[in-house]
Amino acid sequence: MSFLRIPVSVTYHKDLKGFGSELRQSLIKEIKPVVREQSYNMIKIIKRKYFSGEPYLRMRSGNLKRSIVKALEQVQMYMGYLMVTGGVVIGGSVPYSGVHIRENNTDTSKFTIKSGKNKNWLTVPVKDGPADMKRTRKRTTSFNNLIPIFPKNKNPFLAIKRRDGKLEPVYWLKKKVQVPPRVFVDDMAGEYEPVFFEAIKQAVDNFIKSNK
Repeated sequence: MSFLRIPVSVTYHKDLKGFGSELRQSLIKEIKPVVREQSYNMIKIIKRKYFSGEPYLRMRSGNLKRSIVKALEQVQMYMGYLMVTGGVVIGGSVPYSGVHIRENNTDTSKFTIKSGKNKNWLTVPVKDGPADMKRTRKRTTSFNNLIPIFPKNKNPFLAIKRRDGKLEPVYWLKKKVQVPPRVFVDDMAGEYEPVFFEAIKQAVDNFIKSNK
């Protein structure tokens, strides 16, 4: 399970320290919609950039992309400081999110997936083949009577028989596969954090000016 949080601290110690309780609550109420809006903006940006194709994550089922939701916004006052936390949550409903997403971009280790006890082979779509979702021809659910091919000294595969009688590879058969990480949490957070911070800062500036 991978989580993305963007903590933003806006420091106005001298300005906010003198705020009374009612004014502080008004500021918090003013900031929360800004945090919420920025979180939704971030969802749109990272979906478009990091979850819509190479060089990042190619979309197949779309489950991981749909799992990206807004994190609960937190706005509080502490010792005259405004502490704001927002961002998004990724992969909470997708058990394999950790295969593709890592917290830190220094973690480039590959995740090994092995065939299970009741399954002799893993099926890996042949690149640019009929089951590759990049292709216009998307008919992975219509493959009937796939033919297993075990060529000597070559990777075995499942093939479909075309109308002309030729066999077209659909899936490679493998005992295990190693999957490299595609997306890193710190890259996404680092890219959007300045935008997030500026939006919060602007909202606080406007609030202070209107309440002087």
